[in-house]
Amino acid sequence: MTRSRPARRPPFSLRRRLTAAVLCCLLAAVASCDQFADKETATSGTIYVCASESHFELIQEEADQFVSLYKKASVTVLGASTREAIVHLLKDSVSVAVVDRVLNPEEERVLEEADFKLDRVEVALDAVAIVVNRLNETKGITREMLKDILVGNLADWGHVPGSGLTGPVELVMTGRNSGTYELVKDRFFNLSEDIQAAVVLPSQKEVVEHVAKRPQAVGIVSLAALKSPALQPLTADSTNAVVRALHFAGRDSTGKATFFKLHQAHIHLGKYPLTYPVYVYFRKDSDLAPGFVGFLTGAAGQKIILNWGLVPATMPVRIVTLT
Repeated sequence: MTRSRPARRPPFSLRRRLTAAVLCCLLAAVASCDQFADKETATSGTIYVCASESHFELIQEEADQFVSLYKKASVTVLGASTREAIVHLLKDSVSVAVVDRVLNPEEERVLEEADFKLDRVEVALDAVAIVVNRLNETKGITREMLKDILVGNLADWGHVPGSGLTGPVELVMTGRNSGTYELVKDRFFNLSEDIQAAVVLPSQKEVVEHVAKRPQAVGIVSLAALKSPALQPLTADSTNAVVRALHFAGRDSTGKATFFKLHQAHIHLGKYPLTYPVYVYFRKDSDLAPGFVGFLTGAAGQKIILNWGLVPATMPVRIVTLT
């Protein structure tokens, strides 16, 4: 009978090399799976969004709705001044920036020198609100009156018809890095000098809260800030509101001078003069960033904007007249 020989085992060194090769293959397979699992898509992955502080709460609500629909997506929203939000985007700290103005020439130059690829889309129409304390009986304000307040030429409420107040006009707003400051100074009034604010505060929420405590204060904020749920006890549109927005002088369809309430319809029709777009800048090298922006510009995202009291920019708007 012929005995079969037992299979010879590879030498120890060879076995070690084979074991190492198998482990390398396994690790490579696992890494490949992990890479596939973490691959960013339009509805999965992780992005950081920086929004101007006046729009932070609005964009946070948009992000919450987005991630509730797409469970594999993580969207972290940060609040900052408009200038800071743009700087974060240009430094690649965030993938999306929601701001209330276009890039200025200096920022455009940085973008070009860095060879950044950004897209921009308009998502909403907002407006600058001029807010006063409920003890101030002023109903409306003209462009000339507001300009005089901005440069310090109108310094006493006794010179404002119908205010019911006397004493110094206390202008309150956010600082020069905020979009509202730049919009008022450069876009709406083209001032060659700085705005003469008596009080400068870090956020528009604090501006509204300050005006609520000071009858002689007048604040400049965005409509988005006024619509913040946290401020509704102060700004609710009723006779009991602690802070209210002044009507602003404009012209009706016949050219007659009149005052327009800060209202969605007047913003949409261009009757309220201090209206401006809200922009989203986003990086092209991200898949989730355009996915989130697509949500903002889609029906669900635009409905949130409408509910906040702003005007959607990418969806049809229908004006309903209540009788």
